[in-house]
Order: sequence, then C-alpha cells, then structure tokens
Amino acid sequence: MRIDIFKNTSDDFAPNFDNDTVQLSFIPIVDGSYRVAVWGNDDCGFERNFKSKKNAFKLFEELKSVDDITYQLLKRMGFRHA
Repeated sequence: MRIDIFKNTSDDFAPNFDNDTVQLSFIPIVDGSYRVAVWGNDDCGFERNFKSKKNAFKLFEELKSVDDITYQLLKRMGFRHA
C-alpha cells in the first residue's frame, strides 16, 4: 500500500507544495521492491529503492520524524536526484 505525507522543507523543490512542503512517499513497486521518494510539486525529486520492505519502511519512518527535509539530508541518506 502506498503512503504519502507532506513534510516541511527549507529548500526549493521547484516548486514546493503549499506552506513549503514536499511529498514523502513509501511506494511498493510492481517488481517486488520498494521506493522511498521525496518530491516537490513538479519535476524535482529524490528517490531511493530497496529490495527489503522493512528497510524501506524504516527509512520512511525516519524521514517522517525530520522537521526539515533538505537536499543535503537526502544525499547523505543515499537518495539520488530523480
């Protein structure tokens, strides 16, 4: 089941969603893998794929607790610009 929430950001995700937020998503993929994604309101986003649902969901939960999702944070966590 896909889960989408909105989180605050101080970066420009070209553009952000309302109130300077980005969409944080946990996404099951058809091939049986999982994706954690952070996207702005157009074509700027970061993604990280996992074979393990447990590992993907752990990272999703970790990002849910972050107050400010930034490019630098996502890069440090192994995300790639999509």
